Amino acid sequence: MLSIKKININIIILILLGLTLRVILFNLYTKHNNYKIPIDSNQYNEIASKLAEKGNFLNADNTPNFFRLPGYPIFMAVIYKIFGKNQTTMLFIQIIISLLIIYLAFILSNQIFHNTLTSKITALIFTIHPGIILFSGLQASESIFIIFLLLFLIFLFNGINKNKIFYFIFSGIFIGIAGLTRNVGEYLFLGSIFAILLLSKEKLLLKIKHIITIFLPYFSIISIWFIRNYILTGFIFLHTLTGQHFLRYNAVHILMDINNCTWESPHQELFKNRNNTIKKLEQKTHRVLTEIEQDRIALKLAYNIINQNKLIALKDAIKQIFITCFTPYSFMFLNLPPGILFNQHTSTITKIKYYLTNTIKYPIIIPFIILDILIDLILLIGFLFFIINAIKHKNLFNISIVLLFFTLILISITLSYGCARLRIPAEVFIILIASFGLAKFLYKFEKINDKRINL
Repeated sequence: MLSIKKININIIILILLGLTLRVILFNLYTKHNNYKIPIDSNQYNEIASKLAEKGNFLNADNTPNFFRLPGYPIFMAVIYKIFGKNQTTMLFIQIIISLLIIYLAFILSNQIFHNTLTSKITALIFTIHPGIILFSGLQASESIFIIFLLLFLIFLFNGINKNKIFYFIFSGIFIGIAGLTRNVGEYLFLGSIFAILLLSKEKLLLKIKHIITIFLPYFSIISIWFIRNYILTGFIFLHTLTGQHFLRYNAVHILMDINNCTWESPHQELFKNRNNTIKKLEQKTHRVLTEIEQDRIALKLAYNIINQNKLIALKDAIKQIFITCFTPYSFMFLNLPPGILFNQHTSTITKIKYYLTNTIKYPIIIPFIILDILIDLILLIGFLFFIINAIKHKNLFNISIVLLFFTLILISITLSYGCARLRIPAEVFIILIASFGLAKFLYKFEKINDKRINL
């Protein structure tokens, strides 16, 4: 075992390396491409700007925002308020803050596996992971979300290990904050229930008490947004993304498959139907429908198409999950021609050609693409070694089931639209799993001390 001083030096070196890589990519590529993900970044910036100026969550037209969750806009607005509305400054601060991920990942890995080599590998992967590096310099919620996710997990495993209410309270707080940053709070809470039931050595009643202890602060935090939306609309909801998302992706993909057509045609048809339905209801009720009512209309239209074509919907869901699992993060470096990713007639080979040839304009991303592919292969190898060792060693079985459970539920919710970005929540668990597998591969230590794992 390394001394605390040596560990701290190693982490400092990794943080400095992480900072260097993030600044290089940001200065040579990201800032020249407006630091933006289409649609998402513009909306975050509009909401954050209004929040900094007027203190309210508003869209560009000064109507209340219901589409986006408040976590990331609050982060942006605080920086705008303190340092002025400068996107470069905001993102550089985000890059600095995102370096916490490296340290938190080291702590979490050590709490779960109690092995220094595993923890160092985990921290190293988070340091050089192209997806983590890229999102630190984009107007997107991923980096901030990962910090809250890691804090939730650190307090959760501390609570399970030490059986102290204090840790479960903070675990619930960070689920709530994470759930208002990215819409996965309920899945994290479900994972925490599973972890407590499987890993805690306490009696069932005490396990239930711990679950309730997590739920209360979690629900209290997200209730703030429920109450705000209810006051403004008379409906209880978190956001208005669900219906549009299922209509734009699930339903469109099904019609693309049935009609053998491109993305644009069914998309226009479905949203025309949605708009006509909204118009008829507004004429019937003599009022403008709220945003959540419009979203529920979209959800109903999508559900009808999915329900009528269950097998096609299942096939597409599996396809999208597969895409999420295996698409390199470096695909986001590309400015593909409009519609190419949605065009059913565009071959995979053509897409790969765009992926490889569009790097010429910015040669700096070539090593990031190579690193991205290598990291994916390394994670796959580590993942397989973890599974092998989990089968061999009984003391690893429960923790492996918990980590895999978190991974599967967070991957499964990407069934509407597959892309590497949606893998980010699950990637945290994939890296943890793979790091232990890689440590076993490198050191081939025969077993882990049961007393030290204490799970």
